[in-house]
Amino acid sequence: MANKTTENTFPKTANLPVESRDLLQPSLEELVQVLKDGFSKNFSNVDVEVVDCPDLREKPWTLAASAYVHEFVAEPEIADVGGPPYLIPLPNLSKQNNVDLPGGFVIEQELEAVNLLE
Repeated sequence: MANKTTENTFPKTANLPVESRDLLQPSLEELVQVLKDGFSKNFSNVDVEVVDCPDLREKPWTLAASAYVHEFVAEPEIADVGGPPYLIPLPNLSKQNNVDLPGGFVIEQELEAVNLLE
């Protein structure tokens, strides 16, 4: 599936600054060990293993798309937009964001953060 180019319907956000970072991509073995070490500090019995990712469209997750996003895009992408600094002490409703990830998959968490503050 090819990425689609769509017209920006949010002209006020067309020139927002974008920061890109090269992220560390640890091996799965290293990731398992880091998780084991971290969880072991708080739990007496820890078991961490690498397994095939379930289809997140199914229960109990029921997300809008499968976890197999990498099949559809050339490079997986992570976008961190907004966050606690724009929610505390009150939500900053003047902040505008334009998440332009053609073919991407977005999981929104800020609504939960706002609900927690209410």
